[in-house]
Amino acid sequence: MSDIKVDIKLLKELRATTGVGFNDCRIALIEANNDLDKALEILKVKGLSKALSKVNNEATEGVAKILIDKNRAVIIELNCQTDFVANNLEFNNVLNQISVTLLKSEAVSTIDQALALAVSKTETIKDLITSAITKLGENIVLKRFQVVDKKEDEIFGSYIHTGAVSAGLVVLEGTKDQELAKNIAMQLVAMKPKFIDVSDIDETVRAKELEIAQEQVKGMEKPQEIIEKMVQGKVNKSLAELTITSQTYIKDPSLTIKQYLDKNNAKIKSMIRYEVGELV
Repeated sequence: MSDIKVDIKLLKELRATTGVGFNDCRIALIEANNDLDKALEILKVKGLSKALSKVNNEATEGVAKILIDKNRAVIIELNCQTDFVANNLEFNNVLNQISVTLLKSEAVSTIDQALALAVSKTETIKDLITSAITKLGENIVLKRFQVVDKKEDEIFGSYIHTGAVSAGLVVLEGTKDQELAKNIAMQLVAMKPKFIDVSDIDETVRAKELEIAQEQVKGMEKPQEIIEKMVQGKVNKSLAELTITSQTYIKDPSLTIKQYLDKNNAKIKSMIRYEVGELV
């Protein structure tokens, strides 16, 4: 088998197709007796083994992306191990293919469902990621995604921070002002609110903020009535910071986001914020 002369043209084609190293491609062609399809299969099997060896590596870098098409949008986080790979063209091509596939798919809500989606006649999203792991030498993980649909009279707003480390997607109703929508998405990314309105905050969060405030005033030598007012003030301030409508508008500090929205007869219907590497 070692006496077989490798076809240089096939070798170049195999490398261009797979991104696998010169020597691995040469060995695969020798084993396949210069049959390109067989060589591809050999590399696929070997590549899978290489990919499996990477899956336990921690992947905390990556990219957050938003793709919008008419009344549908997808927000996605794809992770890798280093920012070097996160900025790699191949990695971002994979991210784009996954985003387009998710955007076109119906009733997909889990990672397992997403990984099983076909990106071509012969390849699923899982296959695409496995191939990228082999080429780039790092673990790559589809961490999360969400597909969002809106009504015809609603609008999307999106903002991706420099470096694509955080992204915000909002749906607004009552307006067609795209600049307004983008500004709200920018506020979402910059100020990291968890809720739209104070009324949306669940009791668990409220109880935690109350506990923190009570701990902060413990030991103060003031009348109980004053202590209670201080605690409530701290709780109200914390809850306001957690809600986007109560926050000060970063582009015009004279307004809250609610006032900014009210001036434009707009409301936030939904919002999603992703930050690469955050615990979810």
